[in-house]
Amino acid sequence: MKLPSKLIKKIYQYLLDNYPKCKQLPAKKNIKTIEDIFRLKLSHLKIGTSYGYFDRRLCEPKQYKKPSGKNYFRISSFDISQNKKQLKEVIERLYKVRDNYKTIYFDIEDNGGGDMIPSNIILYCLGGGIQSWMKDCKTLDKDNNHRCVWKNEWNPWTPWIKKENTSVYDQFLQLQLSIPDYDKYKTKYNGNIVVYSNHNTTSTSWYFVTYLAYSFSSTIKRYKTNNMKIGKVSGKLKIKGCTDTQSGDGNPVSKKFGTLLVKVPTQETCSRSVLTKDLLRYWH
Repeated sequence: MKLPSKLIKKIYQYLLDNYPKCKQLPAKKNIKTIEDIFRLKLSHLKIGTSYGYFDRRLCEPKQYKKPSGKNYFRISSFDISQNKKQLKEVIERLYKVRDNYKTIYFDIEDNGGGDMIPSNIILYCLGGGIQSWMKDCKTLDKDNNHRCVWKNEWNPWTPWIKKENTSVYDQFLQLQLSIPDYDKYKTKYNGNIVVYSNHNTTSTSWYFVTYLAYSFSSTIKRYKTNNMKIGKVSGKLKIKGCTDTQSGDGNPVSKKFGTLLVKVPTQETCSRSVLTKDLLRYWH
């Protein structure tokens, strides 16, 4: 992708104005091409449509025969405000039947994300509590109106404990869950997990699949094709289809430069449970 140098400078200045860790970015004189911007280690940055090429053969929709029992969980969105009824039913049913089945199915095709809280509660239930890979979240957020930066830190895995999770507790209450004991399961689910996904599985749904891979995949084969990072799971986790990546986070601000739409994050994730090497990785 070749762009005029003046346009590159304008895009980079927009990035410097809005990104929380702008002081850690290279000097403007060192940014000469759009590839220089893409190589920056930002939490999130999107320019136009997805950059690069992914082997669409991994993403072609297939007619999978899906089950219909109580061990099949359709999640069309993780957005609490838009999909509270379904999320509430899924989480409550999972807590009731988790160990009654040898296989649990999650259908997240065309799930573009939403809130992390429902996803994290499901992962906590499947994991039988806190797993070694589950870390606290730390972010830097930038207020574009007042141009100030502040740090947030919280435990995202037990949102029902108010004193540990003041930033997400109120959001957790919106689910109105009826679960007597969130620590009902003391050990990790011992069965198989099947996930139905496609190229519209992104954002929170991508994190959901990534964390399932950390918990239930016996090995993860990581490789590149056409400069796109791919992850292939095995063992107790099977993915029918593929995912997109974790686009959509970082509370981005958007601006058009001619026909080019640039989304710059106003949030920098300092600490998360995702391994750095798995950022922007497609799962299948």
